[in-house]
Amino acid sequence: MKGIDLKSDEGKPIEYDDYSFSNDEKLILFTTERSPLYRHSFKAKYYAYNLVEKKLYNFSKNGMMQLASFSPGGQKVVFVRDNNLYVEEIKSGIETMISKNGKFNSIINGAPDWVYEEEFSFSKAYEWSPDGKKIAWFRFDESEVKEFSLTLFDSLYPREVKYKYPKAGEDNSIVEIHIYDFEKNKSLKAEIGNDATQYIPRIKWTMDPNTLCISRMNRLQNKLELLLCDANSGNCNVLYTETSETYIDISDDLTFLSDKKHFIISAYKDGYNQLLLYDMNGKMEKQLTTDKKNVLAFYGFNEKTQTCFYQSFENSPCERQVYSINLKGDKKLLGHADGINTPEFSSGQKFLINRYSIANKVTKYELYNINGKMLKILEGNDALTKKLAEYMISPKEFMEIKLPNNISLQAWMIKPMNFNVSKKYPVLMYVYGGPGAPTVMNGSASNNDYWFQVLAQKDIL
Repeated sequence: MKGIDLKSDEGKPIEYDDYSFSNDEKLILFTTERSPLYRHSFKAKYYAYNLVEKKLYNFSKNGMMQLASFSPGGQKVVFVRDNNLYVEEIKSGIETMISKNGKFNSIINGAPDWVYEEEFSFSKAYEWSPDGKKIAWFRFDESEVKEFSLTLFDSLYPREVKYKYPKAGEDNSIVEIHIYDFEKNKSLKAEIGNDATQYIPRIKWTMDPNTLCISRMNRLQNKLELLLCDANSGNCNVLYTETSETYIDISDDLTFLSDKKHFIISAYKDGYNQLLLYDMNGKMEKQLTTDKKNVLAFYGFNEKTQTCFYQSFENSPCERQVYSINLKGDKKLLGHADGINTPEFSSGQKFLINRYSIANKVTKYELYNINGKMLKILEGNDALTKKLAEYMISPKEFMEIKLPNNISLQAWMIKPMNFNVSKKYPVLMYVYGGPGAPTVMNGSASNNDYWFQVLAQKDIL
């Protein structure tokens, strides 16, 4: 990073692969020497750089860490080391051990076990309160979970690695939620119930720094409850309940509003995932989105304009559009009406950078204002368009396959160049089939697509 001299205590340059800012943007936390664990998790060494003082702080003197992050005020860094949660004051270097019972393949504090990381898609198992005076974290007791063995051939002699991995029907980790109070210098356990088979897929602080929201699911995952937990006593009560005949998909759409009286959540209504406005007594006040289309992603709520931002599709399940809708129901398209539109909103949500991707064309990055007007093409990738024109690239053609009961499946096909309708061709049939990761999308070429183009050049359809 320009203007920052990153050197270790030994004077060696520090190579980082990720960084994050404190809320006031006066400090930068750098991730270095990353060592992977599971699909998303890793251990690493962390350094913080103070942009005002021009000073570098080393947080990894006592060993590799996980999941380091700044406190809301930027005065502390929290992290996981050896299955325990720690907090270190940046300037003084004073380290506080929040949990004390962490043990490999037994107790995990502040980080998820394999199941939660893989199936509930999160790796940071702690959350700061809004005022930075408390921190809530997951405690996983995986002592009764059976072990799975793997042989790693990463050296001259193979080595065996064992980790906790519950197969279908076997015991999962027993999960608890704990809350540490920095002013009282003590922690308490949230009263989330005694069902050892239940899941706790999310925690999230409300706008009240003394109230934590805890998501609770049964093992069948067809009942979801939101619990409001008093962070000073641990007592919980049910705020919201959702049930399904089949399965409830967990998301991060839950948003508590600054009035401390309402929250927004996504849930299925009449067969479609919609945005709903509830009060803090658990009563639905309004269904914010009403189109018979799924809300695929929720990007937040602008308090000043009373506006929601979300991703859906209007014309085809192969596409993604971005919309805004206010509490009165006024809806606007932000970006293009076709292709794949993926936004990144500015702080305050006055602008967005839209990643626009459409089949048979290169990806573009565009700047829009919040009214949906494109202000500038930040990167049109014209050089890439010119380069690709030098190659024999067959267009991707889209179609629908009609099935009984008025069901249509989306499909695409890449034909060999100079395709002859009277000739027989070998066919590669490729499908993933996962509803959460569709492969038939009207977007720019992926890495696989260029492999398919090579096959098409070999007269394979």
